Amino acid sequence: MFSHSDSDSHGHSHGLLAVVFLGALLILDGGSVAAQAPSGGRSAVDSAAPTRLRAAFGYEIGEERRYVLEPARSLRPGESAWWSIVLDDIQGEGDETRIIFDLEHERTEIIRDLFGGINGRMQVVTVDGRLTVNRFGFPQRLVINEQHDVHGERGSQSDVRTTLFTFDGERFIKQVRINGREWKFNIAIASHDDLDLGGPVGLYAYVPKALSCLGAPGAVGRPSRCPGGDPAFANPGLLSIALPAMWEEQVNKKRFLFFMPSGVGTVPAGLMDMNRFMALERDQLRNNTRYYDKTDLEVKEYVQSVEIGPRYVDAWLLDASGEMREFYAEPGGRVLKVFIDPHPVTHGERWIRLLFPSEY
Repeated sequence: MFSHSDSDSHGHSHGLLAVVFLGALLILDGGSVAAQAPSGGRSAVDSAAPTRLRAAFGYEIGEERRYVLEPARSLRPGESAWWSIVLDDIQGEGDETRIIFDLEHERTEIIRDLFGGINGRMQVVTVDGRLTVNRFGFPQRLVINEQHDVHGERGSQSDVRTTLFTFDGERFIKQVRINGREWKFNIAIASHDDLDLGGPVGLYAYVPKALSCLGAPGAVGRPSRCPGGDPAFANPGLLSIALPAMWEEQVNKKRFLFFMPSGVGTVPAGLMDMNRFMALERDQLRNNTRYYDKTDLEVKEYVQSVEIGPRYVDAWLLDASGEMREFYAEPGGRVLKVFIDPHPVTHGERWIRLLFPSEY
């Protein structure tokens, strides 16, 4: 089982955890779980099973998970951020299985004036997306709609900007539409030991970095810019798609390749340097680190009575490299709480944690 030096009781818990996660990958309407893995990939769906799937990666169809940036004492007045993920549908069978998630995100950012104050100006960033993955969690298609509204003195509202990522079997095709104009770019996929484009398998959509821009001062007159990925996709619910690979391989440490999608960004379309924008998108060498990150995740211990908002739950503590730091997850795969870097201005500790339905 896990290569870990814990006591016998922890070894038993690790084995149980592996079984629980394997059973949470893809579940049929009939209640049976098939763990057949064809050659060339890892999956927990029987490609011959005609029964409609009703759950995947620990999600039931229609299930929503919401997350919020906390604690309020570490944020500046007016700052906020929340995320939502819903398993909307499961389509197809076997290798043609497609699992569709609806994503939402909203954050409020402070805009500095010349004297370092906020002058009553805030930007609200609203992002919604529709992510399609295969039975291995590999992203096949992602549609992003984003809008940036400035409130306060000289308020303004941007048009909705749409970005589409499509996997074509070798790379991602990124299509961007701003104010009626469209651009298309090829995004090569970074190399990784577990990556197999024939599956395809070994890549997951999640942003484990770029979180330092949440609450960063930014340039005068503009909110902070996120250099690698959009915080909208730092949604902890996306981690639940990646985690089962650890339990299926029965390891307590694994390096993941994460795809870090982003839309157009926070600069109003009328102020964008389009030549710079296109040159950046076409820079394949830089795209290797701009769109991808290799993050180590490691199971540390099973912890009892972890405080998650108004509740205390038992959960696994995992450690992560980079800006994401450590996080808690239930044996069923639901991510509960992710610790991120301290606030860049207040220096207070921060985390993103699950909201329970009674808190909606």
